Amino acid sequence: MAQSNPAFHNVNNWTTNESGSTGCVTSGERPCKVVVPDGNTLSSVLGTKTNAQVLDISIQRKLEP
Repeated sequence: MAQSNPAFHNVNNWTTNESGSTGCVTSGERPCKVVVPDGNTLSSVLGTKTNAQVLDISIQRKLEP
């Protein structure tokens, strides 16, 4: 996420493959990985959540660059 104030709910800021989880840690300021249940899409999971809400559902995070 290269933007200084990214919208974490923007699916264009995410990758949907495992290579995108490189560098993920258990704490940090940016979400790194979320679980998308079967039958759902990334858009439906992230929806219009705030950055704080996306961080809450993130199971891994990345540190600030």
